[in-house]
Amino acid sequence: MGDGMVSVVIPVYNGERFLAGAIECVRGQDMPVEIIVVNDGSTDGTARIAAGFDVQYIEQKNAGPAAARNCGIQAARGEFVAFLDADDSWTPGALPLLYNRLQATHADIAHGCMQCVRMENDCEYPIGLPRRSTQVGSMLFRRSVFGRVGLFNETLRYSEDTDWCMRAADCGVSISIVDDVVLMYRIHALSTTFGRAADELSIVQVLRSAIERRQAENNNM
Repeated sequence: MGDGMVSVVIPVYNGERFLAGAIECVRGQDMPVEIIVVNDGSTDGTARIAAGFDVQYIEQKNAGPAAARNCGIQAARGEFVAFLDADDSWTPGALPLLYNRLQATHADIAHGCMQCVRMENDCEYPIGLPRRSTQVGSMLFRRSVFGRVGLFNETLRYSEDTDWCMRAADCGVSISIVDDVVLMYRIHALSTTFGRAADELSIVQVLRSAIERRQAENNNM
């Protein structure tokens, strides 16, 4: 991989139902990419599904999505990094759209919108209106930004993306906004966050850390 190339990290945990679709979604983006599948200690047929594709495949003991994404970042060879959870999908042309935006700007991140969809009996139903969120599947990153902000917090099993985005904001990371929907974020009974309350999703912990971090910075000024 040379300059200008994109590495796509697909973290997966017990995602045999979705993994092939995620890989095909990336391959259908009509641009050359490096695909890195990080198997986060799955106990289902995830490894067998991954073996059927020409991807870089990495296995690790189950450590959560933050650790899986970090593993992918460290293995990536591209100048740009994107993330797609195995049970989500990109809209057609989403990756080239974000890529062209970053190529045309000096921004660190190109950030599009996501559409939540509920999966029931293999049917998908849109929930609410498209919006921007801290779900990293709706973003394309310059790999160098992780050198400034750091990697994802592996002590967090949930809300690690929100934590990273708040740290990025504290570092003054530049973001170029894309108004198009780029990510279809699926909500289903197998989702790790399905039905969990805010305290279970570490949101309070993330907000408390952000407040403490900013207070410490103010005290040092």
